[in-house]
Amino acid sequence: MYQTFFATRASAGAQFGTPVLVAELAAAHPDSSTVDAFLTDDGLTIFYSSAPAVAPADAATPDGGMPTADLYVAFRRSVNEPFVQAQPLDDLNTPGDERDPFLTPDGRTLYFTSDRDGALNIYTASVKPR
Repeated sequence: MYQTFFATRASAGAQFGTPVLVAELAAAHPDSSTVDAFLTDDGLTIFYSSAPAVAPADAATPDGGMPTADLYVAFRRSVNEPFVQAQPLDDLNTPGDERDPFLTPDGRTLYFTSDRDGALNIYTASVKPR
């Protein structure tokens, strides 16, 4: 199982500190991996992918038995608080694999990868301001 960690540093030229588990994502998905995290510039929103650590035995997964991931978003009020309100991006998730979220600097477009059409491609979605 894979999990998401944060590491901080005092400045762009400084060494990173010890990585720390983003425990609230691990708690929100206890039997799943949380990967491909994208943190917004203000540090208040995180987009990420989550997939079961092991594909269910009876699952008809598109990529030959590997578990497929879905996209999620979680929020926090300040960088010193935990993320809350983790929610799936149901408008974007399919039975296929959705991963690698990336939000444009203006916060209006989310890029992500998906194999929803049988091949891995890059997709975009408009983002509503929060």
